[in-house]
Amino acid sequence: MEHPEKEPLLSKDEKYYQALDVKDFDNKNKSIEQIKDKTCINDWLELIFFCCYNYDISKKQYELYLTLKEKVSIPFNTEEQDHEKLLQDFFSNVNELIGEEKECEITTNSSINNKEKNNLISSLSKKIGFQTENPRTDFRAGGLYSLEFMNFFVQNYKNESKEIFENKKFCNFGLICISLSFKLSLILYLAKKETIEFSLKANNITACSRKQIKNFYENISNSEEKENILFLILSQLLCFVYKKYEKDYNASSGYENNFKINSIINKSLDCFKEVLENLKINENLISKLGNRLDKAKSENINYKEEIKLN
Repeated sequence: MEHPEKEPLLSKDEKYYQALDVKDFDNKNKSIEQIKDKTCINDWLELIFFCCYNYDISKKQYELYLTLKEKVSIPFNTEEQDHEKLLQDFFSNVNELIGEEKECEITTNSSINNKEKNNLISSLSKKIGFQTENPRTDFRAGGLYSLEFMNFFVQNYKNESKEIFENKKFCNFGLICISLSFKLSLILYLAKKETIEFSLKANNITACSRKQIKNFYENISNSEEKENILFLILSQLLCFVYKKYEKDYNASSGYENNFKINSIINKSLDCFKEVLENLKINENLISKLGNRLDKAKSENINYKEEIKLN
């Protein structure tokens, strides 16, 4: 059956919903080009999202996807007072946990000019895993949401945070949080469309399957935790990365250990996708993920193979 022609004045979202409402339009064996021709959807990221679902996706689930995508897409902007305030809050929370002196804080003064603001630094930054004493440039990949996650974690997982900061073997908190945030946004198709295909390949990871994406949104659409769902997932992944690295740590070079951390991050994402594969609507995603990651702590990772691949 031919897909009905769309009215030219319909918005892109309306075209999307209308296409999904056609029950006898089977897209399972269609190519991207064929689907695009049938549905009049012009954005390739929307096409990927379309292919990740069958035609009974609900409008509510699609709107949730757009909400998460918008949240992830906000860049960190030093000219935004709210962004700088969040950075200040994060360092204040870290100081409270590890007892650093106040001069290690990044302070924000709205009366200073932007050039000076960009140069505000903290000696604490490198201690907790940022590349320089000015952490702002590290947020280019993860954006504002990676900073929001870090602040969420140190506020809601205080014992785990303190344990991480006190472990001298594990001092890459900042960059690991950013890496996890960015990679999770990639596999859930939430990152910027122009970066997804290249970044998946560059990071040696694969995106979630159609079934996994569908299960994810069906599960969280009615969840009370959906507002913070990405932060809760990332918190589970971060705790696993820390515990697994601590278990498998050896006194090798920093270069090799960085690859090891990257391999553990990728392992955590694989576990997340495994959980999504058979996730039911009424199951607790965070609980299931935690159980799967607990098992993964005793599983072997072929680090040499991973290092070679990277």
